[in-house]
Amino acid sequence: MAARYDFRKVPSKKGNGEEPKLYPHIVSGGTIRTRTILEEISEASTFTVGDLEGVLCALTEKISKYLVDGYHVELGKIGYFSASLKATHPVKDKKEIRAQSIYFDNVNFRASMWFRRHTSGYVERAGKYGSRSSSQLSEE
Repeated sequence: MAARYDFRKVPSKKGNGEEPKLYPHIVSGGTIRTRTILEEISEASTFTVGDLEGVLCALTEKISKYLVDGYHVELGKIGYFSASLKATHPVKDKKEIRAQSIYFDNVNFRASMWFRRHTSGYVERAGKYGSRSSSQLSEE
C-alpha cells in the first residue's frame, strides 16, 4: 500500500500579493497503536505480547534514564534520541545564568540512514477530499 498525499498552501508573506505556493502533505491513514505492532511481531515470532511489552517498557525506562544522564541514545537501526535544554531567559554571557534556570525541554529523534532508506516508498495522490483544514470547510 502506498502513502497518500495532498497539497497545502504555504501562507504568503503579508502584502506581497504573490499566489500562495503549495507543498505536499501526507494524509494520515490513522494511528497504529503499540498493541497492534506487538501482536503482529508476536504472531511472526516466538515472543509473546507480554514479552514484547516488557522489553518495550524496559527500553523506554533505559532510554529516558540515559537521556536524563546526558547521553545520546542509539536505538538499533531506528535512529538516535537526544535531549534538548532550554533557559528561562536569554543570556549574552554564560556567567549570567545558573543551573536552576536551565531545564530539559524536549526529546529529539534523528532517524538513521538505514531507517530513512527503508521508509521510502511510493506515494499516491489522495482522493478529492484528502486532507482539508477546518478553514476550508463550509459551515455545513
